[in-house]
Formats: sequence, C-alpha cells, structure tokens
Amino acid sequence: MDSNIFTRFNKPANLLLVIIVLFFVFYYSSVQKLINFWVSSEYTYSHGILLLIVCSYYFYKSWKINRDNIDFSFSLSGLLLLLVFSSAWLASKIIFVETVELLSLPFLLAFLFVSLIGWRQSKSFLFPILLILLALPLFQWSI
Repeated sequence: MDSNIFTRFNKPANLLLVIIVLFFVFYYSSVQKLINFWVSSEYTYSHGILLLIVCSYYFYKSWKINRDNIDFSFSLSGLLLLLVFSSAWLASKIIFVETVELLSLPFLLAFLFVSLIGWRQSKSFLFPILLILLALPLFQWSI
C-alpha cells in the first residue's frame, strides 16, 4: 500500500470528504453562528450539539459502508437546487436574516452531495444531513 498523499485522494470517496471539509471552511461563519446558538441557549436548542454528534456518527457509518461504491455521477437537478439554496443563503447573509441563513445550511450540504454523486448514491447520506434540521432555531425570536 502506497502512503503517498496523492494516491490516497485518488478515490472519489476521499475526494468527497475533502469537498465536505472545504464546504465547512467556506460556510464557517454560518456554522459558527449555529454552534454558538446551541451552546448559548439555555434549554430550548441545547440538544443541537448532541444531535450533531449523532448525525456525524450516522454519516460516518454511511460513508464507511458506501465508500468503495461512491462514484461521481453529476445531477443537474441537484446542481439547480444547490444554486437555489446558495442564492437563498447569500441573500440572507446580505440582508441579515439569520433564520434563512441557518435553515439553508443542511440543504446546501445535502444538495452538494446530490449534485456530485447523484440522487441514488446520496440517499444514504441525506438522512444524517437533514436530521440536523431538528435542531435549527426556526421559531426563536432572538436569533
């Protein structure tokens, strides 16, 4: 087994993990707002951190099971939905509507998967990604 770093990222599954890391780097300010909200809320949304751990675990299990079968098969409808939610995220950042900004994050990640690997292969990853919707502060007045 070659330990060269370039051969490790030759597989589509490993490249997909790099794209996920870049996603979190690009949307860092929104992710930081969400985590700060979970940590600072006393009782209402404090389950967000626990749900994030559960979602990460389910995502890892799905990735471990499917990593050898992942292949890039681009989806035009997934790309269109990704552009719609990217536009909603950008508009909410510009006009300071944090609820829409935080609501669009899981959908952005989900449709990033769909646009890169297609609907069929991304089905097992959509549940742990969209489960985080249960911990979003949608009905909180003071975001």
